[in-house]
Amino acid sequence: GRTAKVARAKLLLCHPSFHPDIDSKPLNKIRRNVMTHNLEEHYQLTRNTSPERTAYLLANMCRDVRSHPELAKNSSLAEIYIRALEIIRANPDVLQPETTPDGPPTGFGPAWYGQKSFDRLYAVSHLGGDLQFTPDQLASALRAAHSLLFETQIGTWFRASGDRAEVFRELFGTVLDLQQRCAALTRGASGDGTPRMPERPSTPLALNHCQYPSSAETERHGIQGPLPQELPIWDRNRLERYRGRMDATPLCDISPEAVLETVRVVAESFSQREPMCRHVRLPVLEPEALSTALHSDQFGTDTFGEWDVKSALTWFVRSFVLTDPSSSESPVPTNGDVLRFSLAIRDGRGDVVGGAFNETLLPCNEPKPLRSGDAIIEAVGVYMEPILSILAKQDEAAMAALSMAYPDFQAAYQAGQVGHHFMVARSESLPVEDTFELVIASMERFDDLGYQYVVIEATNQWTGAACEALGATAVHFAPYRTQQVIPSSPEPIIDSVSSSDGYISDKDSGSMFYVLRLK
Repeated sequence: GRTAKVARAKLLLCHPSFHPDIDSKPLNKIRRNVMTHNLEEHYQLTRNTSPERTAYLLANMCRDVRSHPELAKNSSLAEIYIRALEIIRANPDVLQPETTPDGPPTGFGPAWYGQKSFDRLYAVSHLGGDLQFTPDQLASALRAAHSLLFETQIGTWFRASGDRAEVFRELFGTVLDLQQRCAALTRGASGDGTPRMPERPSTPLALNHCQYPSSAETERHGIQGPLPQELPIWDRNRLERYRGRMDATPLCDISPEAVLETVRVVAESFSQREPMCRHVRLPVLEPEALSTALHSDQFGTDTFGEWDVKSALTWFVRSFVLTDPSSSESPVPTNGDVLRFSLAIRDGRGDVVGGAFNETLLPCNEPKPLRSGDAIIEAVGVYMEPILSILAKQDEAAMAALSMAYPDFQAAYQAGQVGHHFMVARSESLPVEDTFELVIASMERFDDLGYQYVVIEATNQWTGAACEALGATAVHFAPYRTQQVIPSSPEPIIDSVSSSDGYISDKDSGSMFYVLRLK
C-alpha cells in the first residue's frame, strides 16, 4: 500500500549506508520534496552538486517516483530526467564499468553499486516514456538518450553485456518512443527553428526472403527429406543483429487487460495477413444462440461481438488457447502453460503492438471432448475446422518423421520438453523489422525454461524466413492449392464456411513445418 511505498522511498533515498559520502540532510530534504511533489526545489538542489552525488540522487529519485505515477505530471520531473541522462553521458569516469581481477564489470564507480547500477539506470531510462515534455524538453531528452546509447562507453558496454542487454533494449525503446512523440509534436512544422530529432538509429537486420514450393512442385511437398543425420543446435548469440528494439514480456507478467489486448492484436493481424484465415469466409447466418451466449474467465465476462472473422479468431485464441475448451467450470479455467510461454510487445505508452502465443506440445493422448452447449465454441469450431484440419495432418506426418529419425526428440516429446510456437503477429504500429523479436524471445523463453526442441507451423513465408534465420530445420510442407477442401461460391454461403474458389487459401504457397533444437 501507500505506507509501504513511502517507507521504501524513505529508506532508499535517505539511508546513509546506500552512499556513505553523502550527507543525510539533503537526502532528507529530497525525500520531503518528492513526497510533497515539490520537485522544483529538488532540481535546484541537485543541479550544482558533484557528478557522483547528482547521479546517485537523480537515479534513486527516478526509480522511486515510479511508485507514484502522479508525479509524472509534474513538469519539473522532465528536467530532472534530462539532467540524469546528461550526467550519465557526460561523466564516463564516474559511471564507467569497474573491473575486477576475476572477470567482467561489476559496477559503475563510486555512485553505483553492483546490481543497484542496473536498477538505477533502468529506472532513469524507463521513466522517459511516462513523462510529459514540452517540445524543447522532448528534443533535449531525445538527444541525450540517443547520445547515451550510441556515443558513450557505457552504452557500448550495455550493448555488449549478455545478462544486462535488456537495459539497452529498454533504453532503445525509450528513444523510439521519444522520437515518435517528437515527430508528433513537430509534424507539419516548416523551417521555424524547431529542434529536430536525429536520424533514426540503425534498424535490425532484415530477414532474407523465404521461397516456398508452389502447388505444381509436387516433388517438394510432404516430408523435406532426407532429414539431416543430426539436428543443429541453435546459436542465440548469432541472432543479436536481428534483435528488435522493444522487449517482449511474458503474458503471465502483464495485466489481464493487456492479455486481452494481445489476443485482439493477434486476431486482427491473422484476419488480414494469414493466408488461410483471410481467405476462408464465415457463413452468412450467425448462429441464433450466439447472440445471447456469454463466456466467463479470469479476463472477464463477454459476448461474441460482431459476426466476422476477426471476432472468430479472437474467440479461437481466448476459448481454445488461453482457456480450457473442454472444461464445464464457470469461470473457465485459464491455461497457465500458455500464459507462461506466450509474449507481448508493448510500445512506450504501454499499448500492445505485437504478440506470440506459445505452448507445450503434449503427447497425443485421447483428446478431451469440447464443452457441450457452448455457442461460442461451436461457432469458432465451424470456422477453424478446415484450417486446423490441414495443420493437424501436417503435424501428424512431421511428428512421426521426427520421432523416427531422432530418438532424443521422441524422448523429449514424451517428457513434455517440446515447445510449440503457435501464432505470432503484429499490429500496424510495430515495424516488420522489429517483429522477429517475438520469435527470438519465444525460443529464448523455451530454452531458458529447460525445453529441448520447438516446432513451428510457418503458414506464411515471413514466418518461414524467421525459422530459417533461427537455424531451424524444415520437416514437412503442406500446399494450399492442390485440392479444394471447402465449398466454393462467388459469395458467402448462408450456413457454411466457404471461399471464392474452394481452396483454403488464394496464395499459391503452403505451410512449412519446422523444428528447432535448443540443446
